[in-house]
Amino acid sequence: KAMGVDFIKLHRDHMAPKLFFAALDEGRRIGIPVVGHLPAEITYREAADSGLRSIEHIINFSGVNPLAGICWGDGASDARCAALAAHLRRVGMWVCPTLTILQEMAPEVPSMFTRMQQAGMPLLSGTDLYTYPKPLLLPEELTTFAKFGMPPLAVLQTATLEPARYIHGTDSLGTVAAGRLADLVLLDADPLMDIRNVAA
Repeated sequence: KAMGVDFIKLHRDHMAPKLFFAALDEGRRIGIPVVGHLPAEITYREAADSGLRSIEHIINFSGVNPLAGICWGDGASDARCAALAAHLRRVGMWVCPTLTILQEMAPEVPSMFTRMQQAGMPLLSGTDLYTYPKPLLLPEELTTFAKFGMPPLAVLQTATLEPARYIHGTDSLGTVAAGRLADLVLLDADPLMDIRNVAA
């Protein structure tokens, strides 16, 4: 906290639940958001209710799918996925799926993401920058979001408006308007026509 960090990231899929919840308790106590990987034994709702600010990755690298029976697989339904999405929005927790690096690791990722975004899940675009064999760039992730059915405007908002909401910065960030901080890119072509134009 003395260093002025923005958040603490928990980075172990196999972290013991009591340690995970202790970290969240401490983050709340000292006023620093906690984000990160979701341990296999913990549900999205439990993490959200305990104050986790965002979940990194749509599935655990340990192979556990915490959305099984909710947004994917046996027992899953649009209604269950929408109810979870509404709860996450209510308590202020986002999901950063990192689809591009996971789509080939788990066959359920495309259909699960489609259901999540249709249900209104609060989503952020992001990358694991140091991925092998080459760094993953944000335009690739945005293109993957669109490939799995997210409308271009909603895709753009995962990199603009939603992050501003995430950091409680909508008074100065996330939109192009008078009085906002100027942090934008001018493109040669309209990304609302083709999201691949974000790289143009």
